[in-house]
Amino acid sequence: MDKASGRFDLPAPPVPRWRTEWPAKPLASPVRTWTHGVAHVLCSPSWQAIVGTLAVLGLLLAFHQVVSGGVQQAESRHKAVAMQAAAVWRCNVLGTPSTRDGCLAALTVARLDVATFGPTGR
Repeated sequence: MDKASGRFDLPAPPVPRWRTEWPAKPLASPVRTWTHGVAHVLCSPSWQAIVGTLAVLGLLLAFHQVVSGGVQQAESRHKAVAMQAAAVWRCNVLGTPSTRDGCLAALTVARLDVATFGPTGR
């Protein structure tokens, strides 16, 4: 006991024997050695070129899909506009004004129905 501070001085706990026998530098594991070899191979210029080429091809494929979708959408819209124009022309060819007005009114209602609910209906 230290008289000035009133504390007891305890001895340090014993160090277990297995801790003192442990090597200072850990051994290289097979996984660490394998990953180091893979990292070395993947950092080579040939692999970088292959990965870059695959990335460019993937981007080109995505661009092709987007452009193809846009072309198909434009074709279907062009077809719908042509069908609408043909239907209006057939209505305008009808002989009596009352029949013509009824036909055009039916086309207007059908066009509003498609715009509201889509081409498949409700």
